[in-house]
Amino acid sequence: MSNDQVVTHNKTTIWKIVCLFFLFYINTSTVYSDTLVVEPDMGRTPLYTAITRAHRSIHIVMYGLTDSSLLKKLIEQKQRGVEVKIILEKNPYHAENENKKAMRVLTENGIRWHTMPPSFDYTHQKTLIIDNRIALVMTFNFTRSTFQQARNFGIILDNPRWVHDIESAFEADWQKQVLPPHAWQLLYSPNDSRAKLIQTIANAKENIMLYAQTISDDQIVRALGHAADLGVHIEILTSSHPAPRYARFFKRKKIVIHGSKQHYIHAKVWIIDHRKAIIGSINLTETSLDHNRELAVITDNANIIRDLVAIFNHDLL
Repeated sequence: MSNDQVVTHNKTTIWKIVCLFFLFYINTSTVYSDTLVVEPDMGRTPLYTAITRAHRSIHIVMYGLTDSSLLKKLIEQKQRGVEVKIILEKNPYHAENENKKAMRVLTENGIRWHTMPPSFDYTHQKTLIIDNRIALVMTFNFTRSTFQQARNFGIILDNPRWVHDIESAFEADWQKQVLPPHAWQLLYSPNDSRAKLIQTIANAKENIMLYAQTISDDQIVRALGHAADLGVHIEILTSSHPAPRYARFFKRKKIVIHGSKQHYIHAKVWIIDHRKAIIGSINLTETSLDHNRELAVITDNANIIRDLVAIFNHDLL
């Protein structure tokens, strides 16, 4: 066996151990404490487990819902008497018919679903709330491609205040009412995500590691440049090519852009100074920050940040 084969084998073994530990944990523990979900490595199991453990309610906000197996799980829970309510994007960008089948299947099975008012460009949030007890905030959609080749993350929260705030926001959006007050650690677009992201960038002291599906927002780019001027080391992992003017700007500021070789980067994740992380649906675009319904969460959970750093470095290879 060559050295390259040994390295590959070792990496595969490590990931199998990590995934097996996660599966053991979620199937034996009744407490979800800021647990990291890693896709495509973990597959649908974290979602299956959360959905099937629901006793009273399953509330979902989702941009893309096409995965038939997840739809089946939701229907099964509805048939068991669990309340299932879904806020769904009506016309995903460049895929206007993507959710039409799900809408039909949900209606046929008595599952209530709403769309957001036209004041939002898109419902791009990706959230699963179980029994007003745990909330899964995700970078990924409920689509088959999520579990095949795209790099994505989710965070399972059980902080009662945060879960309550996420549930309250869901109910406000369901009723098409004003977003209620919420914890500072929750970033909602278009309400406060831009200001909180810029403040978080400004507070960075040492380094920023960033998974970005796309970058096209001038204010965020300028904030990154200013942080770099102050000595913050910034690395961005992406599958897209920044516009030439951004590429030149990043090069001038010594911000390192890595093209992903292993996965399509669909994740939207920040790791700040190895002390904080932001995980959620928010892309670095004006539309995502100022016109969509989006949600991300700030965590300082040391285990999650350690794992995110390790995965980021692994994904650079």
